[in-house]
Amino acid sequence: MHSALEFCREDIFVCSCDMPFVSSGLIQDFLQKKVENKINVVRHGEKIYPVLGIYPLAVLGTLRNN
Repeated sequence: MHSALEFCREDIFVCSCDMPFVSSGLIQDFLQKKVENKINVVRHGEKIYPVLGIYPLAVLGTLRNN
């Protein structure tokens, strides 16, 4: 994600290639509910899915330092 943010120089949307049940409706709903300048990932119940999310350019500095 660090490399993608560094290369793109803008927010990135990440979706793993092995998530066959991700629909366009889910993505649209997710994009409408995102919080600007925060990492937004999908959560279903207690399970968090970090490979389906929006990673803002604003976190690049934090990623560099860790």
